[in-house]
Amino acid sequence: MNSTGDYEYYEYIYYGTNDNSHNKGNELSKWVKITSAFLMLPIIVLGVLGNLLTLLVFLTRERRKSSIGIYLSALAIADILVLTLPGMEFWLITVHHKYIRDSSDLLCKLFSFVTPALACLSAWILVALSIERMLRVCAPLKMNVLSKPKHAIFAVAAVTVTVSAIFLPLISGSSLEKFGNMSICLYIDESIFTPEAFTALDMTFLFAAPFLIMLINNSIILVKVAGCVERYCGKSRESNTVRNSPRHQRMLKTITRRVILLCVTYMTCNAPLMILNAIGSSTNYDQLSPLFHNLNFMFHILLYLNNSINFLLYCLIGSSFRNDCLKMMSSFMRKLCALCHIGTYK
Repeated sequence: MNSTGDYEYYEYIYYGTNDNSHNKGNELSKWVKITSAFLMLPIIVLGVLGNLLTLLVFLTRERRKSSIGIYLSALAIADILVLTLPGMEFWLITVHHKYIRDSSDLLCKLFSFVTPALACLSAWILVALSIERMLRVCAPLKMNVLSKPKHAIFAVAAVTVTVSAIFLPLISGSSLEKFGNMSICLYIDESIFTPEAFTALDMTFLFAAPFLIMLINNSIILVKVAGCVERYCGKSRESNTVRNSPRHQRMLKTITRRVILLCVTYMTCNAPLMILNAIGSSTNYDQLSPLFHNLNFMFHILLYLNNSINFLLYCLIGSSFRNDCLKMMSSFMRKLCALCHIGTYK
């Protein structure tokens, strides 16, 4: 959603109207405030903590030597930024009716840029990960050479630069506009992006293109895995190397299942809001039914849930990830207890 659309939408869900006849006792406002207070804050807090723990696990010496570790570390960083910036802004608006981007021109430009850019960055890192996994399944011998951490770092950097360049005009085009005694952050430079063009870009770059690419990649992976024979699975009758060991094959299968699950979760959490936005993109907010706005609000929460639950998905799929998390937390608790023990004798 663009800046103007965001403002109209949040005015509606908080007040039940986006004209100047605000009624803070509106039932829709109370429902939104209570729901957001009890759902969004746990999503943000637990999501940030889970992604931080994920980042610490994948930055260990052993895991950062793999391209998968680099991709998942970058994804964790992107998810943390999504939850702490756009996610926290959404919570403050719906619970406290505080518009951060309306506070200053700097914050207006910052949030106008990071809200769509960070969501797209998270999506396209996942796309790059699905492409890497698809190529690894289809051409394992070639990918043993090409799938290196430095290549993953280059891919993440390329995605970051590309996404930033696409949404960079939002920084120069956004500014605070005065409406009576109110200052509202709007995108006013329509020589670059019209509202319709931005909506189309948002729909295409944030959802349609990533959805299609991930769907194709995951379909290819599933076909290859389903019809797996020894030459596809990377096994060899003539050799018994580490890469062909049962442990290595289990690890590859775990990584493949993890990537597929991440992609399916992304598509499931993002599809409802994107489809709803496509339906309402050509209609004025005042003309839409309360059901549309209720669904829009709930689908926003589902959108942020996608950035919060990756840690749980990793724990669900990989036993080694669970063990590493337990070891890390156990080590932290031992150090904490040792510091407390030392403190008692000072």
